[in-house]
Amino acid sequence: MTDAVTLTGSSEYAVPGSDFTLTCDVPEEARLVKLFRRPDVSTRVSFIGVASRRCSGPLGLCTPNVCSCVTSTRSSGSVFRWVIQPQTGDHGSVWFCRRINNNLPDQILDSPDFTLNVADGPGATAALSPPDTAYTRNEGDTLPDITCTADCRPDCTFIWTKPDNTNFSASAVLSLGQLDRSENGTYRYTAGNEVGESFITTGVAVQYGPGTSTSLSPSVTSYTRTDGDTLPDITCITDCRPGCTIVWTKPDNTNLTASPVLSLGQLDRSEQGMYRCTAWNVIGTSSITTSVNVHYGPTTSIVMSPPDTTYTRTEGDTLPDITCTADCGPGCTFVWTKPDNTNFTVSPVLSLGQLDKTEHGTYRCTAWNAMGTSSITTCVNVQYGPGTSTSLSPSVTSYTRTDGDTLPDITCITDCRPGCTIVWTKPDNTNLTASPVLSLGQLDRSEQGMYRCTAWNVIGTSSITTSVNVHYGPTTSIVMSPPDTTYTRTEGDTLPDITCTADCGPGCTFVWTKPDNTNFTVSPVLSLGQLDKTEHGTYRCTAWNAMGTSSITTCVNVQYGPGTSTSLSPSVTSYTRTDGDTLPDITCITDCRPGCTIVWTKPDNTNLTASPVLSLGQLDRSEQGMYRCTAWNVIGTSNITTSVNVQYGPSTSIVMSPPDTTYTRTEGDTLPDITCIADCRPGCTFVWTKPENTNLTASPVLSLGQLDRSEQGMYRCTTWNVIGTSSITTSVNVQCGGSGNIHLLLS
Repeated sequence: MTDAVTLTGSSEYAVPGSDFTLTCDVPEEARLVKLFRRPDVSTRVSFIGVASRRCSGPLGLCTPNVCSCVTSTRSSGSVFRWVIQPQTGDHGSVWFCRRINNNLPDQILDSPDFTLNVADGPGATAALSPPDTAYTRNEGDTLPDITCTADCRPDCTFIWTKPDNTNFSASAVLSLGQLDRSENGTYRYTAGNEVGESFITTGVAVQYGPGTSTSLSPSVTSYTRTDGDTLPDITCITDCRPGCTIVWTKPDNTNLTASPVLSLGQLDRSEQGMYRCTAWNVIGTSSITTSVNVHYGPTTSIVMSPPDTTYTRTEGDTLPDITCTADCGPGCTFVWTKPDNTNFTVSPVLSLGQLDKTEHGTYRCTAWNAMGTSSITTCVNVQYGPGTSTSLSPSVTSYTRTDGDTLPDITCITDCRPGCTIVWTKPDNTNLTASPVLSLGQLDRSEQGMYRCTAWNVIGTSSITTSVNVHYGPTTSIVMSPPDTTYTRTEGDTLPDITCTADCGPGCTFVWTKPDNTNFTVSPVLSLGQLDKTEHGTYRCTAWNAMGTSSITTCVNVQYGPGTSTSLSPSVTSYTRTDGDTLPDITCITDCRPGCTIVWTKPDNTNLTASPVLSLGQLDRSEQGMYRCTAWNVIGTSNITTSVNVQYGPSTSIVMSPPDTTYTRTEGDTLPDITCIADCRPGCTFVWTKPENTNLTASPVLSLGQLDRSEQGMYRCTTWNVIGTSSITTSVNVQCGGSGNIHLLLS
């Protein structure tokens, strides 16, 4: 018996449009094998013949994508293969191969039939049962199982996906059962096999009422407030689907507002009571309450009996009792406060009896309870005469002064109510002034004598005296020679001597005082000679004797330039910062007279600011360089510099030259060098990385030269310094050459 010829496929199912291999095994070898498709058994579909150990088909020598064979001799083979591209319509087609070998008893031998199975995806066959794509149910309802179906070859796998895109069930059946609100959403089922997949969705809307979710914010259920207080808004919160209608109801059961917010604002006592928030939708209703208790204090109800707001009495008179009343709920406590704001009595009755001058003033009755406070005042005016209260300030009863001195004002003080009239009388008994103040000012020797202060009002009179003795000293006779009061000189100039003179009796002693108020010389002559900047200021010449003192001043203005005084604060002369850092303000300090103008100059020698402060703030790389502070006045100029070094990384500055991001070349072509460029400070290091993420070269230049297919892929240029890193990529696509493919056409 001869070995059988067999025809087999490369897999159980062929994928439409994809290569599928039919293999004819011929154990006894063959010079020629033919391929047939039933029902046509007379016309071959294709053939493979062997000659010189080479396989040929209808279109010539076999290529791997069309046909192939395994040869056993120069003119025969044992295995023959055809590559076909079946379509969906080829499913179920029947094939067989025929071996032809004239050297065998059975020259022609057919294989058993081979049935071709072509796979098919779900396509448009995907469906739901029931077919509804939307369900609206109440929470707690039972949703019937939903089954997904699809016609697939081979059978499809089914997966249900929940609304949050997580897989719910690897099953054709969606079984939610009794619904919970968390199951609301769109459910997707996916059916798929090796050919493809389809999906379909169904929406499950789970409705629920407010239930016990209704709450208040703030969560307070009882408010106690005073009439006129502002009640904060109260928000009614609930969870419903579909959304609830929310209404606030007033204590009298009338609707206040169809809004979640209860906004009463400033409270009135009429708004006291229970407020109810009701939330409802088609599923159900819920409500919650809060109580508002409005209390009130005495407000404007407070009054006195008798109602007089002012009493005028003489010291020693008796004042009748005054009673304070007010309308409060609950009842108020009453306190009378004395004029010095100390409590007099915790009682509604003010009882002063026989009056003393110390009891003069405004008395306040305050009524309060837990809800508020109110008060009312009455004024008790206690009158009295000066008595023995009259005195002087200063309390000196005798003054000895020099002619020309200024006598300090002498104030006559007395305690009277109503206020006393006060008159000063001169030594000749004529009235000097109807005022409490004796103001003689600069004394003249003719003003010596006894001065009397008299005070009186409707109640009584009192008087007191003081004596004034007038001597004379240098007064205004003091002068300087030369008479100049100001000298303006430059440091190093010589100032002429200045002599101080005065008319005094007896003769005066002279002292020159330096600007720091220390004595310079006990002499009438100021001799400074060659000037130093430290001698700038006001010099005072003082002349005195036993009768008085007089002085005169001259100002010596010593001008000087900045010289070597110019400095910086901080004193740093070089800053190194990163782009975007904040540079602290730098202050330019110098010593000049008159004061210097200070200007900061930018690195490009343009003026930045006419200010002592260099304030660059957040640094930009363009601000690098040397900054110069120049200080000058009419005497001279000085300057000082500081350098600002701004470092920065490559960030987005990285580019390629040429700038192409994709190169498509044929294997063997030469790729031009690609240079990676970036702006960095300090300068960047460059590395090119190959497609498999290994470093190709530590250089800015990518030089691939003549391309090989293995060099295809994405090349990355990475550049970095101490500040940062950046990268850029370019894609190199290497195409392979060769002849076109030959495809087997199915009849």
